Amino acid sequence: MIFELLTGVQTVAGGGGGGGGGGAERYAASLYTGTGAARTIANGVNLQDNGGMVMFKRRAAVEDFAIFDSPRSWIRRSRPNSGVPDDIVSALSPATTGFVLSGANYNALGETYVAWALRNLTGFFKAQAFTGGVSLVSHGLGATPGFIMVMKRTTRGSPYDGQEHGLFWHRDMVLGEANRIGQSNPDSFVAYIDNVGASQFRLQGAYWGATDTYIAYSFGHDDDLVSCGSYTGSKSAGDATEQTVTLPFAPSMVMVFTKQFGNAHAIYDVVRGADLFLSETAGEGGEGVRLSGTDLLVKNDAATRQFALSGETFYYVALR
Repeated sequence: MIFELLTGVQTVAGGGGGGGGGGAERYAASLYTGTGAARTIANGVNLQDNGGMVMFKRRAAVEDFAIFDSPRSWIRRSRPNSGVPDDIVSALSPATTGFVLSGANYNALGETYVAWALRNLTGFFKAQAFTGGVSLVSHGLGATPGFIMVMKRTTRGSPYDGQEHGLFWHRDMVLGEANRIGQSNPDSFVAYIDNVGASQFRLQGAYWGATDTYIAYSFGHDDDLVSCGSYTGSKSAGDATEQTVTLPFAPSMVMVFTKQFGNAHAIYDVVRGADLFLSETAGEGGEGVRLSGTDLLVKNDAATRQFALSGETFYYVALR
């Protein structure tokens, strides 16, 4: 549903799922204009009691994506478009019906922002911290994930400099395959996840340092509240007409991750009606990905934003 509050925050939210007190929404995408002062973003998501994740992006200007989460006590951020480790930023605190912005961080006066909030909920989403010195990691989702995104918190050093980008695993990937958020040429990557089950997943490759720390964001897959699927592109590089991918429900938000063009990972939500690119600093622009009812419509929008390229595999995560 979409609602607009007296505070000037416009939100699309996925409701239900049980638990969580007064903020029963599972997730929300909220639009707001910065005030430069402390304020509450009331989106209906109970982050205080459940924990979870909030992602920020300035909509009309160049700025890094930022991810905050409960495993890091909401005081450290990851920037998936950047190769740097996480850092301390005072930006927000969780509330039972959303979150509170502490000042001008992701709230600069007159600037427009989008904030995506997801709460921990069995079978739907879970944010979990872990250390790389193990082979098996408990993800805490309570069900077998359909998609896992991992952000590296620490700097590994040579020969892994610059590999603090996130990586993702998807249920439709070939065994031993991984891709970095913000990097192309996934086959050169030195880590992957396999043996994903109802309670844990396995780390493979030299990238997982014994003293390095990570955050795993696990999404469920039930084709009811969340659907993790894939499609093969059917359009040539110069063809900007749309390709239609039919989804099992009409989502309010979708993320599309590419296999070969690793710097083009899109997030689209119906409250904005536009896409942003998880691996870029750019603001909104183009429309390589959009939603229309149960249809995911994709096209080749630019050289590094080709979401329908013939023969290539694309992975999506859709939220009702």
